[in-house]
Amino acid sequence: MPAHLTEHYQLSLWEADDQVQRADFNSDNQKIDAALKAQADALQAEQAAREAAVLSINRAMVKIETGCYVGDGAESRVIPLSFTPFAVYSATDLGATDREGRSYFGGLALTDHPVGESSAPEYRILEIVNRGFRVHQRTGVNGGVYSNNDKTRYHYIAFG
Repeated sequence: MPAHLTEHYQLSLWEADDQVQRADFNSDNQKIDAALKAQADALQAEQAAREAAVLSINRAMVKIETGCYVGDGAESRVIPLSFTPFAVYSATDLGATDREGRSYFGGLALTDHPVGESSAPEYRILEIVNRGFRVHQRTGVNGGVYSNNDKTRYHYIAFG
């Protein structure tokens, strides 16, 4: 039997004249094994909790993508993004979104709120689509929609 036990794990401490028993060693080894297992389980649980927290933070973070495109004159065109945005602002490289209220080059589109007439697709200028946004090109008598004007450079910022 040991003369003393350690403070935290109650492991055997022997004096020089103590009778050492195999049962004491076996008991100490079981205590050490249980403590190491509990520590390993706690570390694994902490790691899982940290990974879950990082995943949650990444999902909650707003994504931002900026870029530019050059219009090709097509009636409609999708500008692809790496995510589906909830807001997109687009303007010409000079910063213009309209000219004298008759010619439209861009603006701020929100989810379910395109730039232009939301009830009349033929008057849409800019709208959000899955993993991107759509721009349009239509020429009218007194102006038109020019968010995809041939050879015009546009800049955008998208939030997702």
